[in-house]
Amino acid sequence: MTRDNRSSGVGVGAALALLLLSLLPIGAMGDADGPDHWRVADVQMTSSLNVREAPTPDAVLVGSLAPTARCLVNLGCVGEPDFATWLDMTEAEREAAQANRWCRIRSGALEGWVAGRYLVEDENIGAVCPPR
Repeated sequence: MTRDNRSSGVGVGAALALLLLSLLPIGAMGDADGPDHWRVADVQMTSSLNVREAPTPDAVLVGSLAPTARCLVNLGCVGEPDFATWLDMTEAEREAAQANRWCRIRSGALEGWVAGRYLVEDENIGAVCPPR
C-alpha cells in the first residue's frame, strides 16, 4: 500500500498554522475588529471622557480624555452584538446596544476602557495619527 505524502504535508501545514495562531496574544487577534483609531465625539467642550480600569462605570478612574481627543488606538470593544445580529436590529435597537459598548483604548501612555457611545472612527488617519 502506498501513501500519498502530499496530503500529509497539507495536514502538517494546517497544524503548524494553528500552532502559530495560538501563540498570538489575544489582543492581536481582536485588533482586526473595528477601526484602527477612534476620536472622542458627543462630549461637551467643558467636560472630558473618563478612562477606566475595567469596562464598567464603577471601575477605577485611570485618566480622562479631552472632548477633542483623536488618534485613540483601538484595542478592542466588548458588549456589542455580532455583525449578523446587528444587521437584523432596528435603528433604535442599534442605538440601545451602543450604550452597552465599552472600548479599550490607548492614547500615549494612557490605556484603559471608555464608554463606546462617545467614540467614532477617526478618519483621515494618515494626515493626523502616527502609524499603529
